[in-house]
Amino acid sequence: MLLDIKAYFQLHTKVSMHALTQHFQVSPEVMSDMMKIWIGKGNVRKCSKEPRCGVKCLQCRPETIEWFEWVKESG
Repeated sequence: MLLDIKAYFQLHTKVSMHALTQHFQVSPEVMSDMMKIWIGKGNVRKCSKEPRCGVKCLQCRPETIEWFEWVKESG
């Protein structure tokens, strides 16, 4: 799955946790573990400013509105 996530990031430089969980059909907890691996390798970073949907209903689960960015190609 890690290589599939890498390929997804190569198509979409910045992606939300929600987009990742929907695309890969896994829970936010599982995807969070995958992101920790890529973050640990230095390939992904959590975006400091998360894009907002523009609605302040606060109905989204906080872990689904995290955003991540691919920062370098692994060697």
